[in-house]
Amino acid sequence: MDRRHTIGDSDLAVRLVVPGQRWGWEFTPPRGIVPSPLRAHEPIWAEAAPPPRLLRLHRGLRRAPILVGTGALLSAWGAIAVAAWGSWLWLAVLPGGIAVSAGWPIWIALRYWAIRQQFHTIESERYARFRRAHDEWAARVGEQERQEHARVAATILWYPLVLRPESTRVDIFGGTTAGWISLLATAGTGPLAEISGITVLDFTERRVAAGLAAMWRAVGQFPAVVELGDEAAGWNPLAGLTPPEIGELIAATAASARTTDAARGLHAELAERAARCLTPPVTLPRLAAAVRALRRLDPGPGLGANEVRCLTDQLGALDWSEPVREELRFLGGLLDLLAVTSPADAGAEFRWPPVGLHIYSTASADPRRKNLLDRLLFHRTAHSIRRASVRRRATLIVAGADDFGLSELEGLARHAQRIGIRLVTMIEHLRGELIQLLGAADGAAILMRLGNAAEAAAAAEFVGRGHRFVLSQLTDQYGRGVTEGYSDTTGDSATASRTDGYSATAASVSSSWSRNWSSTVNWSEATSMSAGRTVARAYEYAIEPVTFQSLPPTALILVETGRNGRRVAAGDCNPGITLLDRVSGRPRAA
Repeated sequence: MDRRHTIGDSDLAVRLVVPGQRWGWEFTPPRGIVPSPLRAHEPIWAEAAPPPRLLRLHRGLRRAPILVGTGALLSAWGAIAVAAWGSWLWLAVLPGGIAVSAGWPIWIALRYWAIRQQFHTIESERYARFRRAHDEWAARVGEQERQEHARVAATILWYPLVLRPESTRVDIFGGTTAGWISLLATAGTGPLAEISGITVLDFTERRVAAGLAAMWRAVGQFPAVVELGDEAAGWNPLAGLTPPEIGELIAATAASARTTDAARGLHAELAERAARCLTPPVTLPRLAAAVRALRRLDPGPGLGANEVRCLTDQLGALDWSEPVREELRFLGGLLDLLAVTSPADAGAEFRWPPVGLHIYSTASADPRRKNLLDRLLFHRTAHSIRRASVRRRATLIVAGADDFGLSELEGLARHAQRIGIRLVTMIEHLRGELIQLLGAADGAAILMRLGNAAEAAAAAEFVGRGHRFVLSQLTDQYGRGVTEGYSDTTGDSATASRTDGYSATAASVSSSWSRNWSSTVNWSEATSMSAGRTVARAYEYAIEPVTFQSLPPTALILVETGRNGRRVAAGDCNPGITLLDRVSGRPRAA
């Protein structure tokens, strides 16, 4: 987020450090603006019809010129007639007739304008009432829609994405480095507010816990960061362990190359014999030197005389058969690979349960040594959890667990559940036997970006399929028909008749002939159009595989099964979301 760069990590951390677990945020779009129902009842102005009397007067006014003209013409004729008789009264006939003929229209006009003025006054008052009603309607509609806009503007958009209380295990599959950093920074600050411990095992060599550590430092909590690599480490992975425990730890670390139970038991016995001869604290370089002594090689200056004497006494108790010599040579090579440097503090041991934030990471230029360091750190943590008996709220995060087997991860989850801690495994690829981790009964699965097509298909299959109605067919039909006909008919008829009378001189003969002809042409055209839409019930992915391949780096899909059924939710773990407006501090009600 752009605001993060201006506000800084301190303000971001303060926003993130709130009680309760949080794995991201759900975006909940607000319900759209609902138009006011009063819009359908808008007052409409309708012009009133003029009264019938006004219409009659108006028609009378239209006839006024005719009346005046007729009266003037009659008056002129009358004046001419009177003047012809030689009477002087013609001077009064003409203006009198014109005045009489114009008086009636004038009276009609006065009545018309009076009634029209009265009608306009009534209409003006009615229009004023209409305007007041319309303004009141517009104000009510505007207020209701203003409230709707205010509701939408104040609606919470982001809600924390939390797990059910019974989900004590979280398996995260897929994702990028940026996505994992954001997820840990978001999910790892909630427990900080509850004063619980977090341990991160980072096997990715990409420092995915750097964002989480920055958030803790921003609020005054300083995490313990330890790296096992080619440089001297700040702690001793063998500190606090008894010789049998050291033997089991070394055997579990070497089990990746020797998987048989016999070989693992022999590794444990050889490492235990070497550890029993060493005075505490036992370190990896000293243990490697002891194994070299058992191999009858020069142990170097790291061992004391009594320790060398004890190791020499062990030589007689060993079975020097070829298999034993081979496994001893193999074990010595692994320890020499691990024991490149001595720890800075030989007495610093791995403690469980943790207090605060502890980040352990591994890094090495040698891939074989990197793999051994991963297994050593993993099994050292598993040993501490198995040995712990105090139930305390804590979280263990294993980032980059792809190289560990299904049995190892399930064993760690079983012991973590026994003492009530939350185990979070972050696995980059969803393939092989690790697919079986999906859908744990007591946990949840978080799916992030999976670029591989097969992995995306496996994630989509896990999320599941569902029935829905989809548009399956669109049909448009257009037809046009034309019919044309022509007929021509011609007919002739002839009639002859003869009439004879009784007189010799009377006779009549008549004949007639007729011909008819007709021609008919008919033409018709018909056009038809039809459109069809077919919806079918389909059983498809709830989330398509291509969706997992194109997820943003911080987007995630949470799949969780509990007492109330299965839940699939989409979220975003970008910690900068907490700096936005309209972000809730409480999860959305179910």
